[in-house]
Parts: sequence; C-alpha cells; structure tokens
Amino acid sequence: ARALRRYRSSKGDTQMNSFVHQGLNVEIAAPYEVQPGGGVLKGALFGIARSWAQAGDSVEVSTTGVFDLDRNPHEDWRVGDRIYWNDESRRFTTNAENAVLVGFAVSESTGTERPSCRVKLIGYAA
Repeated sequence: ARALRRYRSSKGDTQMNSFVHQGLNVEIAAPYEVQPGGGVLKGALFGIARSWAQAGDSVEVSTTGVFDLDRNPHEDWRVGDRIYWNDESRRFTTNAENAVLVGFAVSESTGTERPSCRVKLIGYAA
C-alpha cells in the first residue's frame, strides 16, 4: 500500500493530501477489445481508448476533452446535440435508445462527406 504523504501548511500544521492527479486519463481493465480512439464503457465510467487492448488488458482512457468521433453517416449532428454511446453496437449516436449520454457535439457534421464530428465528453456515462 502506498504511504500517505503529509505536508506542512504555511501555518505549520500538518495536512493530509490525497490528491493523485487531474483524472483526464485513467487506466482501467478493458471490458472488451478496444481500438485507439474508440469508446470504452465500464460501469458509469466512459472514455476514449488511447491505445489498442484486449478484453481484460490494462488500457488508458481519456475521460474528458474534445475528440473527433466517428458518427453514423445517416445521422446529422449539430452543435449542442447530445451524443450517446451504444455499448451493444459500440457506436456513437444521437439516438438515446439503449445508449448512455457521453457528451455534446461542438461542431456540425452532416451527410457522408464528413464521417466524424467534434464532441466534448462529459467525463462519465449518464
């Protein structure tokens, strides 16, 4: 187990600091095979895989930020649209059925000429 670090404040008293890191990226066991840039849902945690991993392998996922994500070419995404992750099909969508909210579109993408869209992740699956 990791020892707790203690710091002295400017007043001289000792305080415990349990902060580890910002949490922009976290390492988890992949729930299924994941590709770099693909969505990863584990419980209420959602992120974008930073590398390829087999199910059960350790993978680092980005939980916040803005990403260019593949979209269904039959859907038009507009700024402010809610973007969902369907874990069964492992696709991003604007359709909330059988999916969890993971972010919001911050650019527009329509038709088949632009297959991706910029999405701001919310940091968890809702």
